Amino acid sequence: MANMWRSASETSLQSGASDPHSADGYASGHDPSSSSSCQAATGAHSIRGRGQEPTDGGERTPEVADETGAITPPGDRRGPNNRWVTNPYRQRGDVGSIGVISGNWGGSRNQQDAQEQMDYDLKRNAASVLLLQEAQPELVQILKSPAVAGNPDGEGIQKRPGAEFLVLRAPEKFSSAATSKNTLIIAVRKELASRLRQLEWHRSCDAVYKCGSLINAHKTHREAYSRILVAEIEWRLPQCGSSTVVVACVHFHYKTAKKEKGHNFKEAHIRFWDKLASMVVEHQVRIIGGDFNMSLLVVCRELRDRGIQVSLGAW
Repeated sequence: MANMWRSASETSLQSGASDPHSADGYASGHDPSSSSSCQAATGAHSIRGRGQEPTDGGERTPEVADETGAITPPGDRRGPNNRWVTNPYRQRGDVGSIGVISGNWGGSRNQQDAQEQMDYDLKRNAASVLLLQEAQPELVQILKSPAVAGNPDGEGIQKRPGAEFLVLRAPEKFSSAATSKNTLIIAVRKELASRLRQLEWHRSCDAVYKCGSLINAHKTHREAYSRILVAEIEWRLPQCGSSTVVVACVHFHYKTAKKEKGHNFKEAHIRFWDKLASMVVEHQVRIIGGDFNMSLLVVCRELRDRGIQVSLGAW
């Protein structure tokens, strides 16, 4: 995880052309439309200071607490210091934490037992927000299935209850000949969030390259795609001083990430960072999680070079 800020004076930023694949979507308890490698997660703070009006008529996070950050919790289970016994900071709207898992799910496994175990673990993970790359379509229904109780007589993760999630899958269009329909997924626990809303979907064809091997002389042409999905989460109760948070899920194609020679991958590499930075600014993204492949160690540098202050939190 990481924190990012951008000063108000640094508002000039190149932005790519509008994305023909962008679309709006909603998830509020219904359908809105692993291997973990090279993962990074970041957080971005708003350009505007607290209390400033949104620009361009966009909807922004409403203030949900008074100047001290205090909110009134339900019930009266208070201790001697007027704190909740089991959750002492629950009445503080400006105190809290958000657990995030970012991972490349790698599609479906050939071994059915391994696939079922991975789905079982993901359903019972401790995080509030999931940012998944290369996730198979079947995962949507698994995450949206009703919550289940844990097994008190089980061991380890078996004791955990399985949560129900609000799920947003990228509205990516695949050809009829496509062998894989894996794409980005953003999910949040339904018990914690009341709405999950898509803000922007971006898929770029970075280049067309030949794919083959030394043994197989026949080479086919493939397209290198990079993907960014931005969504807004609306919390049932304020988290970290805000009633909403904007997150981004990213998958950077491995050839573009390493700026492979030929096929204009070097130029596509620059365009990707320009687009990601512009989306961070436009939508006030607070958390970014993604598979950046060979560019993992330059995420912070590339965003800083575009005027966004960022620190890496987890990888």
